[in-house]
Amino acid sequence: MHSGTPSPLPGRVVDRDNHGWFLTADAESRYVYVHMQGGATHTYTDLSDAHGPVRPVVALSRTDADALHALLARAGRKAITTLAAALELVHHRLRESHGGLERYAESDAYARTTLTAGRPGSWESELIHEVVLFGNGLNLVDTPAGDVAQQRAHGPHRRVDAGVRDEIAAIIERWVTDPAGYTEVAENLAGLVSGFADEQYGADGWTRIADQWLDPAAAVHNAEAGVLYRLFYSRSAHYASV
Repeated sequence: MHSGTPSPLPGRVVDRDNHGWFLTADAESRYVYVHMQGGATHTYTDLSDAHGPVRPVVALSRTDADALHALLARAGRKAITTLAAALELVHHRLRESHGGLERYAESDAYARTTLTAGRPGSWESELIHEVVLFGNGLNLVDTPAGDVAQQRAHGPHRRVDAGVRDEIAAIIERWVTDPAGYTEVAENLAGLVSGFADEQYGADGWTRIADQWLDPAAAVHNAEAGVLYRLFYSRSAHYASV
């Protein structure tokens, strides 16, 4: 019985298939976890037995925040394109770990779920998938043969800092695969990137971390510019609706 007292259980957890669960109370005032609104509920013990091992959703560490700030600074105006490419690289690796293109539907669903397990259904998580698609176009560079593996090997596009991409991808991949805890991706990145831009560049933040094709107000810009701006700059004091 919770009886109005704080729960010793984590508020959010991720199961072995990387589905997110949220702590709530049932009609009998027991602490239970629910997968989605109106879905079945489980006590922590039942959830662990049926879907374990279960990992808590953990806070972004100061060490990782500092490391990502330094990487964004290194990338300069390539920061946003590099971040999108890093997210796609993690998605690619997750998909490859579950059958790759030969089992596309299953492996893609696993990769999508894994990147959004911390807060599934949030508007930030929903935008991650569009960012991954944009990142795919940055990581694959056209080759005469047109082979996807060759296109990836020839990437990334010059709009991406390859070294920074790989370091960011390593951090994010650890966030979503660490057996000790899951670090939420979309909302943490939104806050971290916005905060970095504000602290370092003030009102000019977006134009200092994104190239000219990612200005959603420009006459000519990438179709995805608005999505990237909405997600990664949404916490900025200088954010303006586009």
